Amino acid sequence: YGGLKRTYTLIACSYASEAARQARWRRPKGRVSVTCRWFERDARRDPDNVMGGVKWLLDGIVKAGVIADDSQRYVGRISHEIGIRRNAGVEVVIEEMAP
Repeated sequence: YGGLKRTYTLIACSYASEAARQARWRRPKGRVSVTCRWFERDARRDPDNVMGGVKWLLDGIVKAGVIADDSQRYVGRISHEIGIRRNAGVEVVIEEMAP
């Protein structure tokens, strides 16, 4: 597990860093809402298995400095959407919540 966590956290960190750079992202001071849009090639996996990587994903986003931490102090909501498309993967939308 430790090796997988390191690998996938670093991958998420790399993508998050690049996306934040391109968007000229400024880390929010308050809480955020995180929406994960998971895309699978087919509907074989159960939804809980599809979104099982959310821990590594959020850890990578924190490691990239996109959000301060993934604790409840900084993350007010996490929502998931699951869809089917040829190019499997995940899209993450982070929005600052109203105080």
